[in-house]
Amino acid sequence: MGPSDEAPAAISNIGTAAHICAAAPGGPRYDSKMTPGERASIDNGIWLCANHGRLVDTDVFTYTVEVLQRYKADHYSRCKQALTGAAGEQNIKHLIAFGPEIVAVGEINYAQDDQWHFEIEHFVTGDFSDLVRLAGNLRSIPEYDRYVLVNSLGEGRSIGSLSVRRERTLVLVECQVAPNAPRTPAASLPSDFALSANNDLMLDGGDIAVVSGIAALPQKLMMCLSMRRGESPFFQDFGSRLSEYWVNYMGSPWLEELLKLDIVRLASIPYSSPISNESYTPLMCVERVFRVAILGDLVERRILVHLELEIAGVGPWSHNLAVHIG
Repeated sequence: MGPSDEAPAAISNIGTAAHICAAAPGGPRYDSKMTPGERASIDNGIWLCANHGRLVDTDVFTYTVEVLQRYKADHYSRCKQALTGAAGEQNIKHLIAFGPEIVAVGEINYAQDDQWHFEIEHFVTGDFSDLVRLAGNLRSIPEYDRYVLVNSLGEGRSIGSLSVRRERTLVLVECQVAPNAPRTPAASLPSDFALSANNDLMLDGGDIAVVSGIAALPQKLMMCLSMRRGESPFFQDFGSRLSEYWVNYMGSPWLEELLKLDIVRLASIPYSSPISNESYTPLMCVERVFRVAILGDLVERRILVHLELEIAGVGPWSHNLAVHIG
């Protein structure tokens, strides 16, 4: 994917999503032992240019399953190196999101008053033309989706305007950002029913046990992160995208950074309840997200996630949560 001379917002894309093992009998590298789900899985996919997509399907002796899997793993490794900066801390690049559909690798260049400036190197989802359209249509999209999220900062902001331009190989973006959203001190978290390790209600002296304040923090984080966005019939915009990212990026070097990006969104971007008109950040007391790490595989529809956060009224705080993947 690259720029096109056809127009300022035009792109040239010769990429093709190819199967490693063919989807149908008789196709290149078809494996009869695979299930239909395994053939359709991202694990059986590889992104190639059109020329090489044709080449690997006409020379299955050279381009075996093992060779293509190694190519894919090597490419992921190079992407991860670019993302995490194995050559040194000064080269670290992080993900930046502009609204829910555009995620890019880049860095914040500088900030002045209510203006944040970014240098974008390449896109993970969306592309330059999508960013141009977002800039032109910003006022027509829902307020909750008008934001910028910055993993290197561990925070995000709602945005009032956005401008985009190209400069050589970089895309330069300028956002007008809203003030930092207020957070609830952890000691002021409201009471809720306490849940057991099996997520069942518990009894305390014959009554249903409750939890509040800092003691309620792990449970409130777990419940918010476990609610899939769109799952609630009353709050369609509320909830996390962790299940979506797990399904689409499992095994990818992008996964942990994408999970962090969504937790940054839930910590930073105010949500306005359509029922009470109350505005609050879904994670309520989380001020910054320092680190998100996956500690294991999916077990009984839950993944163990390690969080390092800054909590209002507490400061740096870390915890392991078993998050439900719906």
